[in-house]
Amino acid sequence: MRRRRSKSGSPGIRARHGCAAILRRNHGAGDPWRFASIELREPSKVTVRTFTPGDEILREAVVLCWSRDDGQVYKARVSLTDDRVLAWDR
Repeated sequence: MRRRRSKSGSPGIRARHGCAAILRRNHGAGDPWRFASIELREPSKVTVRTFTPGDEILREAVVLCWSRDDGQVYKARVSLTDDRVLAWDR
């Protein structure tokens, strides 16, 4: 069965926009910030093999971004499932 694309784009695009929104809200990553990459983490093979309808799959992403103000690069791990930043490292 093919997945329908919503008007807001593919699930991957929505997830990447969600990551950026979470970082903007929780870490002030606004206008002077740039996102170099937002990589969605795939669930483990075990999770996929044992999945049954109704099971929750935790969705996470790894983000590399930098502040144009100070030139510092940051790496974040973001939970799309819990709508929060799990790690924020420089």
